[in-house]
Amino acid sequence: MDIREATKRATSLFKERKLDDAVELLKSVVPEMAKVGGFTKGDYTKIIPYFQKAGRYQESVEYSENVLVPAIEEDCRRTFNHKCREIQQAFQSLGISEVYDKLRLCAKREKIPSDESKYGKLSIEAYERYTELLETGEKIELKKEYNENLTIFGSVTGKWPRGLLKRFDSLINT
Repeated sequence: MDIREATKRATSLFKERKLDDAVELLKSVVPEMAKVGGFTKGDYTKIIPYFQKAGRYQESVEYSENVLVPAIEEDCRRTFNHKCREIQQAFQSLGISEVYDKLRLCAKREKIPSDESKYGKLSIEAYERYTELLETGEKIELKKEYNENLTIFGSVTGKWPRGLLKRFDSLINT
């Protein structure tokens, strides 16, 4: 199955008001996206308003929590497997934040203020986790890169290329 073609087809079905068909097609594509990796969070969250427009709001909530969130987590593990755990978790949190924000928007459209508030808070919390984990992860990755350069250029940093000295200034001057 060509994932890009399937998502384009789902968009066409949606525009043709074949809402349930569009939802079902996207439901078949999401697990494939997670297996491949590298898809945007928007590729995953596209299905949420489709559910809502099809009158399947509660199903969108269950699907998001049980299928979309794990799919995004798997995608991020695959996409960022060369990075530290914190970077992987940061981008997982970013994707989860986007899922919750879409659910918040659907709850607003459905006039369910309790869900709107709940998903708004969850989105903000996940985004805050993203920023914290990204900062931690970037420090870890910088330290790894610094150690690799120690191996390549040696411990006498004065002989390193100027660009590297600038990049690792925070680690060299501590």
